[in-house]
Order: sequence, then structure tokens, then C-alpha cells
Amino acid sequence: MTSPAEIKKVLDSCSLLNSKPGKMTPKKFLEIYMSTANSNVAYLRQYWSTDRGLKSTMQLLPLLRNEILRTDGGREAWTSFIQQEAVDILVSQEAPRGNYPQGSFHSSLSVEKSFFTSEEQARQDTALTNQHMPFFLWKKTTSARHPVLPEDFGEVAYHQSLTGHERLNARFRRVATTICSMVAFSNNRRHNGLQLNNSVRFYACGISERVQEYLSHLGLCSSRKTALSALKTLSIEGRASIKAVTGPTLFEEHGATFTSPILCSCSRLEATLYYCLRIILKNEHENLGDECVTLTTDRWNAVVEECYERFCSPQAQRQADKAACPKLGNTLIQLHDFSSVVEVKRSMRAGDVGRLMNAWKKWCIMTQGLTGLTNYSSYPPRMVLLLTVILPPDLRKYLCHNLLISPSGRSNHFVAKDQWLECQNYWIKFLFNQTGNGHSVDRLKELFSLNIGMFAVHPPSCRKCSNPLRPMRAQQSYNNLTKIT
Repeated sequence: MTSPAEIKKVLDSCSLLNSKPGKMTPKKFLEIYMSTANSNVAYLRQYWSTDRGLKSTMQLLPLLRNEILRTDGGREAWTSFIQQEAVDILVSQEAPRGNYPQGSFHSSLSVEKSFFTSEEQARQDTALTNQHMPFFLWKKTTSARHPVLPEDFGEVAYHQSLTGHERLNARFRRVATTICSMVAFSNNRRHNGLQLNNSVRFYACGISERVQEYLSHLGLCSSRKTALSALKTLSIEGRASIKAVTGPTLFEEHGATFTSPILCSCSRLEATLYYCLRIILKNEHENLGDECVTLTTDRWNAVVEECYERFCSPQAQRQADKAACPKLGNTLIQLHDFSSVVEVKRSMRAGDVGRLMNAWKKWCIMTQGLTGLTNYSSYPPRMVLLLTVILPPDLRKYLCHNLLISPSGRSNHFVAKDQWLECQNYWIKFLFNQTGNGHSVDRLKELFSLNIGMFAVHPPSCRKCSNPLRPMRAQQSYNNLTKIT
């Protein structure tokens, strides 16, 4: 509240300004007071822009604005002035130049998998909007208006993360952040954090090259060429991680090709039998270390016999079936049934037709008790009867010794002849079916196979970035169960 004494002092000052000599208006007085380089006057306004007097200085601006906005001409003049000030602020605020992390440029030749994580993207968005371009973000978020219809109108929402004003603010902030990145990319195409991420993401989502070229023109993503270059860089990182997983181990057979389900099951069977032997030796909870334990022949034979009677004999299976917990019974069934698979695998690899034939005879009996194996329950018995009974002895011997073949001529490297012929047939089709870049196995293997894990998360992340708080949609699955009798 202004006091009468203060009003009298203002009137006296205006009268003094209007007196001779040197008559001037109050606005002329303020202009000279704020712009003159005279040291005495500059000393009087020394606190206007400092912490001591800045608050009172800013209180003058709303008063001046209110006075100007009283007329139509004043409103137009004020709008023009504020627009120019806003342009100057926007021009002064931009993302830092240089390579990441000091700058904002992300090279496709040095990008890493961590760049595409949601945490890294959130950190870059925060740095862009809160540190580098805060005025632009504030301008876009405050200028947003509520839509006429709710966002989920006409949709089915299975889960709602946020509702009402919070959800709307989150959407406006996502849009404003994207616009900030597009403007920064348009001013300097080396500010490409969002664009590089979107180029790889859109490529993973199946967007055509023409659409991606249009989005690149709008500043929403980088070019397709940049995306392919980034994928090549990521392939190098993925290749190193795969080599680390499939590198040499303590076991010779656990190499880079240790991916077959049968190989994994064989190792699981061996590990189970090893644990059974340790139970008999009563050291299953001990750390054996690297030193080998020495046992006498009689002791070892006794351990093997006891292990068989306790875990592999029919009596052990019947006793396990009577137990309340089915874990032991299921384990013994797995030991009994899958041991024949291991025997067939090892006999085929060794080229021992006799061992293979014995395992096939066992399978012929097992398949008769399994429902649903119509073809398999008839074909193996027919083959075994032909190779052992029906055909003449010489023909039986000839066919049995032509079932397996060692392509390299090395021992313990036998494979089924039909499998080897299928491999040769594949290579023939491959060599004579080169119809373009799309059929290049090396390109698909080196460029896409190593990035499948990252490709799998991009379509969901694209939906998440379009609106991170959109209601989650339920993915329905229809399992058609057909009972075969």
C-alpha cells in the first residue's frame, strides 16, 4: 500500500522533471537512468541486476506489462516484443556440440547397446529438456490444451497407470521432448540422440525405407544408411558377447556348437548320474576340488553296482513311485528313458551298428506303449524286422553297414547318411539360388542374427515412447489343444 508521503514525493519528482531547464518526461528520465554510461548514475543502479536488488527489479515488469496491455495497440506491441525475446532465448539455448558424452553427437561407428536402453534415453531426454533447452520445453508444455475426447476413447483399457491430469501432463511432456529433439536436430544434424535411436527402432519395427526417408526429412529419425551402420557396430559387440559365452570350457564338447537340445540333455544326464555316484560315496555336499579321487577297482565296482541298484534298477523305480513326492520318481524315469537316447547318439557317432540296433529294438517296445505316435510306432519295428529277419543275410549286412557314414574319414565322427545328403542338398540349393542381397546368408547372419535380442524389445519400446503411460493391452493367446487318440 502506497503511503501519502510516497505519493507526494512522486509528484514532486515529476514536477521537478517538468521544470526548466532541461524539461523531460518520466520515461525519458528512466531511459537515461538505465542507459547512460555516466559513472555516478551507473553507481546508483549497480544493484538492479544483482541478488540484492533483482527481486524488486522484476516486480517492475508486471506493472509495466499491465499498463501496456490496457489498449489494443499496447497488446500488439507487447506481443511483438515478447515474441522477439522468446526467439532470442530459443536461439541462445541449444544442445552442446561435440562427441558424446561431452557433446550431443552419437556416431554410428561407436554406438553401444547401452545407448538403446530406456534408462539412457531418459537421461538424455532430461539433459536436453532441463539443461540445454528448458525454455523450449516450458513453452511447449504450457501451451498445450486439454483434448476434447479422452485419449482412450473407444479403446479397452486393461491396466491404467495414471489417470486425469498426470497422464495428460506426461503425454504433453513426451510430445514436447520429441519436438525439442527435432528442433535441435534441424539446427545441427549432429544432435542426433533421438534420431539414431529411432532409425534403428523403426528399422526393427518394419518401417519401409521410403517412410523412414520421409521421417528423416522431418527430423524424427536418421537415415536408413545410418541405421545399418549402427547395426554393424552393434554386431561387433554382440559377436564378442557370444564368443564369451561359447568360448572354451573345461569340457571339450562344450564349444561354440554346443546348442543342440540333445547335447544339453546328454550333459544333464551325465550330471545326474555323477550326483547319484556322489550320493553313494557320501560326498555330495563336499567340494572335491581339482584333485582326482583314487579308488580301488573293487571299491569302484561296488559303488557302480550299488548306484545301479539304488537309482537305475526296476526295484528302485517301483519304490520311488510309492513316495509322496514325485521328484525322485520323475528323475529315475528320465534316467531310464533318456539313457537310450544317449546310447543311440554315441553308437551312431562311433559307427557301431550293433549297439544302434539294440537301442532301436528297445525303442520298438517303448513306442508301443506311447499313445499318439502312430507312424513312429510302426516304422521302427518294420525297419528292425527287415534288417534282422526278413531280408537275406547278405542284404541285411550290406544295408546295416551303409546306414552311417564318416564324411571326413575320422573315427568317432559318423553321421546318418540321409542327414549328410540333406546337408549337401542344402549347399547345392544355396550356391545356385543367389538371387540378390536379400538371400545373402552372411549379411543376414552378421547384420541381423546378432541383434535379434535388441530387435525384440524395440516394437514394445516404440509403443512405450509414443505414450509411456498408455493403458497396457492384453496379449491374447489361443492354444488349440487337439487330443490324438
